[in-house]
Amino acid sequence: MAENKKSVSRPGEWKPGSFIPRVSFTAYEHSEYSIRLKVRFLFYLLISLLIGVLSTLCMDLYLHTSSSARINFIGIIAAQVTLFGVLLICLYFLRKGRFHIAAHLLTIATLTTIWGVMFIDRSEPIMQLDTVILICGVLSMLPIVVTKKVQAIIGYILANIGILFLLVMYKSVTANLSYVVCVEYLTDSIIALVFIGVVVYNNFSINSRSIEKAEADIKEREAAESALRISEHKYRVLIENLNEATVLIDKDEVIQFVNKKFTEKLGYKLDDIIGRTTFDTFVPEEQKELVHEANSLRKFGISSQYELTLINRDGEQIPFLVSGAPIKDGDEIFSGSIATLTDITERKKIEDSIRASEERFRLLIESSPFAISVTDITGKYLLINTEYSLEFGFSQEEVIGKTPIELGMWPTEAQMQAIYTGLSESGKIEHYETTKFDKNGTEIPIYFSSRLVTMNGEPVVLSSLVNMTEKKKAEQVLERYRENLEQLVKQRTEELSEANEELLSINNELLAQREELQNALAELHLAQNQLIEAEKMASVGILAAGIAHEINNPLNFILGGVAGIEDYIQESMPGQMEELAPLISGIKMGVERASKIVTSLNHFSRSTDALDENCDVHSVIDNCLIMLENTLKHRVKITRDYSDVRFFVKGNEGKLHQAILNILTNANQAIDDEGTIIIHTLPDGDNVRIEIIDTGEGISSAILDKIFDPFFTTKEPGHGTGLGLSITYNIIKEHCGKIFVSSETAIGTRVMILLPLIKE
Repeated sequence: MAENKKSVSRPGEWKPGSFIPRVSFTAYEHSEYSIRLKVRFLFYLLISLLIGVLSTLCMDLYLHTSSSARINFIGIIAAQVTLFGVLLICLYFLRKGRFHIAAHLLTIATLTTIWGVMFIDRSEPIMQLDTVILICGVLSMLPIVVTKKVQAIIGYILANIGILFLLVMYKSVTANLSYVVCVEYLTDSIIALVFIGVVVYNNFSINSRSIEKAEADIKEREAAESALRISEHKYRVLIENLNEATVLIDKDEVIQFVNKKFTEKLGYKLDDIIGRTTFDTFVPEEQKELVHEANSLRKFGISSQYELTLINRDGEQIPFLVSGAPIKDGDEIFSGSIATLTDITERKKIEDSIRASEERFRLLIESSPFAISVTDITGKYLLINTEYSLEFGFSQEEVIGKTPIELGMWPTEAQMQAIYTGLSESGKIEHYETTKFDKNGTEIPIYFSSRLVTMNGEPVVLSSLVNMTEKKKAEQVLERYRENLEQLVKQRTEELSEANEELLSINNELLAQREELQNALAELHLAQNQLIEAEKMASVGILAAGIAHEINNPLNFILGGVAGIEDYIQESMPGQMEELAPLISGIKMGVERASKIVTSLNHFSRSTDALDENCDVHSVIDNCLIMLENTLKHRVKITRDYSDVRFFVKGNEGKLHQAILNILTNANQAIDDEGTIIIHTLPDGDNVRIEIIDTGEGISSAILDKIFDPFFTTKEPGHGTGLGLSITYNIIKEHCGKIFVSSETAIGTRVMILLPLIKE
């Protein structure tokens, strides 16, 4: 396989443009080979005829001017000029790819011209002999003119025989030829023409068959060469793009071809490699005999594979795996070898790594304090360490290739099969307690652990065994100690149990006493807080009573002064009375309101605990509203929906004031911005029912049951004690009444109080 190929032309191959301008033959580049040869011949013929006609024309002109003979010169010149024009037309058609038209036109024009010359020529018959020879020459050209239809040859021959007959008839009249001469001339000429026709016909047939055969052979050879070129290109591309270096050598071990990978691997250029033997430069001295032996074996058709080290351009040695095969020619004769070289540098590194790993593995196994073995998946030993030999008494040579069953080490085959079944399912067995026999038949208790691993690409079983003999002895001793200890512990436990029962009894008594003390302490705290609150309320009552008494006197002075001023104005300035009347009325209203507040304070601050007062329910509610008026005005609308009947209950008016005031205060504080408080009073059997409804934020159902508990409050520290509703509840209970609370978040709260009416 050569690196480069030069194109070599076949003999007679069409090469347009070598002697003739390419433009003359571009139309025939894809024509049959015989047609291309005929075109070339016709082209040369036309050129020759043009030159010949032009030369003849010049010669006739010269003869006409130098000869005294008078011949039909004009006719001859005209015929030659016409022929020259026809030849140019033929050349035109030939260039345009019209070979058949050009060929037949040339033949017909040539014959017509020759016969025309013979008809008009008045010279002696002997002088026309050359003209007849021209006819024969033209007819001999018919195999060139006719390409397919052989009948055209017969047509041309018959046409020329007919023209010859007419010519002889014509000459017999004009030249006074005798009948015998004419017949003899016709017979000889016709025989000559027929002979030419037969020869031309057979020549055409022979040439046609030969050309067809030759063209078929040429096409077949061209197809074979094309296929060979395509195949060679494919294999070249394939070999050039192989990932392995490839080299081709001849039978003398001379390198003929290498691919790109070969040059990349070794760093040499093609000129440094092609033409050299495989021993030169690349192969170390100690491996040349190996290469020579492999090449010699290929002469006998033997392929080979071996490892070889080659030296690259930088002097480095690269290991290759060489795979070589012989090459034979078409006659099955050895002509060389082809070899692929695979770089095994990485493989060598891996092999070295594997060897190092195996050595580490061997050292690790040998240095282990436990008995370790390696078996295949059928149980045959592949390797045991020294500790294994010491434990069971078998040497390495005695166990390799045998199974534990064959050596009598497992008690039963089923036991071994169970182990391998577990390995196949989970890939490992850990801390399996069993027994194994040593070489002397002694049963040894062991802890057995196995794992499936891969070694040299094959699955193997790596097992470790721990001798449990000493451990078993220690366990037996420990078992005896454990039994003694259990007895001792049992005895001590019974003693402790009895003591524990006594302690539990004492502890239960202490817990009961502690619980009683805690309850008493809680009640004490509650009583203390209630006492503190009661003291506060008592102090507030005393303070309110004192304030009310102190305010009453100034109010009387103010009221008396206003009355004196009113009398003075009526007496002294009666005209101003109308203007001052609103001011005086406002002062009176203020005094009246202050008086009502003082009265409400007096009612609220009564310090008696007796429940024997007749309390007007409506008055109690109104007095409480008066006390809260300052916090309610401009923000909370009060709607009184009192019954027309006035209700009186037996009780303590001050405490009732406190209870109602607490409920109204809570309703007021439940309204953030603006809202409404509605108060209903109505009879309910022997009771009066008081309903106080607010549109505040409401109470969550989760805490509704806790609102009467002492110290329970939802207010922030410092804003409430959590005793208001608790005190209210107790006051209502003291008056033999009932209190009910219902509420919905974001809608409001409804408080209903039932108090028994005074029976008449």
